[in-house]
Amino acid sequence: MAGDGWSESEWLLHDLGDMLRDIQLTITQCAPFVEHPLEEDDIRPRTKPPAVVVAESKREQSSVDSKALHAQERSELMALVTGDQSKN
Repeated sequence: MAGDGWSESEWLLHDLGDMLRDIQLTITQCAPFVEHPLEEDDIRPRTKPPAVVVAESKREQSSVDSKALHAQERSELMALVTGDQSKN
């Protein structure tokens, strides 16, 4: 393992992909025959390392959990306000 959950070959492919993206951007920005140079958003996004993906998924999961908790608290408060005992 090379670190961050990827093998050495996965890191090499990641770095090669980044280099190819940079070359593609450079060529389209410097070539005189290109009418509209590419920008970052026009080409494939960079591959995120596993550590970043895991951190983002944990953040997203905690956001979903907090939304569910807030929805439950809201429904309990509405049940108290309206006097609806079937919600408790």
